[in-house]
Formats: sequence, structure tokens, C-alpha cells
Amino acid sequence: MFQFFQQLFDTEDFPPRWTCGQWSEAHGWLHILSDVAIFGAYAAIPLILVYFIGKRRDVPFVPIFGLFALFIVCCGLTHLIDASLFWHPWYRLAGTMKVITAVVSWMTVIALFKVVPQALSLPGLAKMNRRLVDEIAERERAEAGRRESEERLRLLADTIPQLAWMARPDGNIFWYNRRWYEYTGTTPEAMEGWGWQSVHDPETLPKVLARWKECLESGEPFDMAFPLKGADGQFRPFLTRVNPLLSEDGKILYWFGTNTDISKQNRAEEELRYRHGLLRAITDTATTAIFMMDERSRCTFMNTA
Repeated sequence: MFQFFQQLFDTEDFPPRWTCGQWSEAHGWLHILSDVAIFGAYAAIPLILVYFIGKRRDVPFVPIFGLFALFIVCCGLTHLIDASLFWHPWYRLAGTMKVITAVVSWMTVIALFKVVPQALSLPGLAKMNRRLVDEIAERERAEAGRRESEERLRLLADTIPQLAWMARPDGNIFWYNRRWYEYTGTTPEAMEGWGWQSVHDPETLPKVLARWKECLESGEPFDMAFPLKGADGQFRPFLTRVNPLLSEDGKILYWFGTNTDISKQNRAEEELRYRHGLLRAITDTATTAIFMMDERSRCTFMNTA
């Protein structure tokens, strides 16, 4: 066997095919050109398969494509060597190539026995097309429903007295309601993205940004009070609340936020504190004991006396 492979390219034991038999030139070239043409086709097929698999990595049974390409290459080389025997009678090489081709051929046959049942279980092209059409239709219906819901939300947000807005998952605000522009006197172009920072008090803005970024990372609702500048240049206190709108799988689709003017509430609280302080000051000057009780006879106020 070792000697056989040592003489694999040895041509001394055999005459060239041209001198073996009564070959006419036309007959010989008929075989040569046919074998070369077959080799060319066999060489092109694997290249096409490799190109196809490279473009479509989602194609199933990729290993069988590779094995089939190897089988085609072996067949092509067998024909090419057979054509060269007319000049170079390396019959040992030709026989070895045929053995390799035979082995690869049976490997391909065995692989096909395993793959064919799986391939037959795959849905047909018509069924896949129907499924694809159904999936596209379902996505279009879902998208239409999403747009309709979003439009309803925007319409509702335009009717409420609060300032309202919507942001993408990364925090970029892409829509404000009409009340926002009426109060701030800004334009959509000026407010795009993170442009809302221009209507914030520079002293409180760092705290607002830090808290907002924390919520973006954690997905938690945002709740904070801070001043916003109006179209008149005056700052008024607002209570801002932001909640995430989640998809069915729990991913954030949008953030929906509202800013509620709490100026009157703050003034009412200040007025209450002022009156309470005034009452305390007046009653503490009295020399008699003064106290107040609720409906359950619990003492709620006593002066100093």
C-alpha cells in the first residue's frame, strides 16, 4: 500500500491513452472536451451553493449542502483526471480519486437518509407563504391598533388641564400636548429630544436630570416637584409624574408624563401656615387657658397658658 502511494503520480507503468487503442483525433477530443465541460459544471455548482448559503444563513440543513458540494467537487476532479490520461497515464491517481468519490458519495447517501424525513416535515412553500401573509397582516393590525391607541392618548392629553408629553424608552421626548406649548411659549423644534431643559430652573435641573436618568435605567415611575418657566418668564411650581407604558412582554414602549401646576395648592398651604401661626401668636398672649378639641374630645390645640 505504501508503495502504491509512492507511485501515485508515476506514469511509467502505463501508456498514454492516445497510444492505447485506435483513437481517432475526433473521438479522443470528444472524450476530453466532455470531461472538461463536466468538470467545469461540477466546479461551478459548489461555488453557487457556497454563495447561496453565505447569503442565506437561515437555510436549514447547511451540513448536507456542504457534503453535497464536496461530492460534486470529487466527481468533477474524477472527470478532469480522466481527461488528462490521454497525456499523463497516472491511473493510480485516477483510481484513488474514484475511491474518494465513492466514499463521499455514500456519505452523502447516508446523510440524505437522515435529512429527507426532516425535510419532508417542513411546511411547503405555499403554506409558508400563507403563514407569512398572516403574520404580516397580524403585524399590520397590531400596528394600526397601536397607532389608534396612541392617537386616542394624544387626543385625551390635549383635553386635560395639565401639561403632558410622551418620551421614547431612552428618554427622548417626541410629543407634547397643546397645553405645554401654551404655557411655555416654546415650539416643537425647540423642545425636540432633551430641549425641555431650557424651561427648567438651572438650580434644580441637575437633581431633575439625575432622578430622571435613574428612572430610565430602572423603569420605575418618576414623581417629583420642581419649577417650570412660563411664556411670561416666571417660574411656577409643578408636580411632575411619569409612568412607563409597557408591552405584553414587559418592555417599555413609551413614557407618559404630566406636569400639574401646584401654585394654588402651595399658596393655600402657605396661607394655612400663616393663619395657624397668627392664631398661635394671639392665643399665646392671653393669660387664660385656651384649647380646642375635636369631635372625639381629643385636644388639638392649647395655648401657652
